[in-house]
Amino acid sequence: MSVNRSTAGQGRPLDHDLTATILDQTIRVLQNDGYALLRIERIAGAVGCSKATIYRRWSTRAELAAEALTKHSRVGEVPDTGNIIDDLVKHAWQNAVNQQPPPGTDSSRRTLWAVVVEPDVRELFWESFLSTRRAMGRSIIERAIARGELPLNTDGDAILDLIAGLTLYRGAVRNLPLTEADYRRIITAITASPPVTG
Repeated sequence: MSVNRSTAGQGRPLDHDLTATILDQTIRVLQNDGYALLRIERIAGAVGCSKATIYRRWSTRAELAAEALTKHSRVGEVPDTGNIIDDLVKHAWQNAVNQQPPPGTDSSRRTLWAVVVEPDVRELFWESFLSTRRAMGRSIIERAIARGELPLNTDGDAILDLIAGLTLYRGAVRNLPLTEADYRRIITAITASPPVTG
């Protein structure tokens, strides 16, 4: 949890500026070196603040990592093209964009979102960001069912998991880029014969 306290007039940046700097540095460490090497003292040293300054904002490094990911990621809009394939491609592409490395980091190392496999980070990032994205995806599936593009018993979570799994596996495990054409090909196949419940 970030705490915004102004320190104007004391020769230091405003707290919200310092908070942003800490989060930016955290993103750089996560991208270049991964969660295993994320240390509060390392961030404090790079930013030029005390560890206590960071701990006043985030009580654990998992909280720091989750908030840095949330700040770096964009929720985007729920696409509504009238077509399930186009909507899911646009939705998936926002996830791909969110996982791209920020400027000034080593793009050859890993996807930024590889950190979500850490249980403590995953839970916090789910609450702050991923649950919203999942709800957006579910609304896309529900609209497609209402339009008759998908069966009533479509397993929407399975569809969304398959797409998200492709994104994370390609980025975090294989370190390969995905294109919108890649998503379109996979989504076309999934929606042609969607998983169903029951």
